[in-house]
Amino acid sequence: MNIFKSLAIVLKSENWRETSKILTLFSQRFGKIRVIVKGARDPKSRLAGNLELFSQISIVFYKKENTDLHLLSQVDLIQPLPKIQNDLKRFSYASAVAELLNKLTESEEAHPGLFSLSWETLQNLENAPVDKLDNYLWSYALKLASNLGYRPKLTACINCNKKESLSGEHLFFSAELGGMICKNCVQEGSFYLKLSKKSWEAMKLLLTSQNSHLESLALNKKQVSEISDTILSLLEYHTHLPKTIKSLEFWEKIVEK
Repeated sequence: MNIFKSLAIVLKSENWRETSKILTLFSQRFGKIRVIVKGARDPKSRLAGNLELFSQISIVFYKKENTDLHLLSQVDLIQPLPKIQNDLKRFSYASAVAELLNKLTESEEAHPGLFSLSWETLQNLENAPVDKLDNYLWSYALKLASNLGYRPKLTACINCNKKESLSGEHLFFSAELGGMICKNCVQEGSFYLKLSKKSWEAMKLLLTSQNSHLESLALNKKQVSEISDTILSLLEYHTHLPKTIKSLEFWEKIVEK
């Protein structure tokens, strides 16, 4: 076994045997990894308080050969996110970030850029006004897709490459082709998602804007619905994963009550 050190974000925690846990982490050096934390559920364990979901930690672990489950030997808490832990909506949105990252990345493939993007997004979900959480989540989903090779083409028709052909109050998006498609290139029998002009303009900003500029963007419920449906359809088509985010479904059920 070799021993390694890295910064990491806690994505998922599962109980294992009587006193231990298995953590899914997204590490700066190694991408997504799974580690056993022996004795983590023991009340006397010094590790337990350093393993909160979504916190940034520094880890030392033994990397075993021929397995994707490694052994954590040391963990130090670098930065917790207390507002997320104490606010159900923030917690649900942070869970959605972790769920997307966990679903869309392969084990032990380094993505330093994704580590930075994910941590920056979680910090924004910690500190942003509650009515702006959608901005950060869907911007993250678009940038995550881009990092993984599924960047949607939003500035011109993906078929004819004409910018000026994207006009009118309602526009179309092809999940199969991965971008906007103009009325002249729409083919009968193909499936397209409809976007209002305002939702399309917002999506372009969500994809390209720095996180620090996202709070000035105002999205209404209809726009959030159109944008989220478009992004999830894109990811569903290209990754063959279900078009759901369980964390958000849980939050929506609570709101409906």
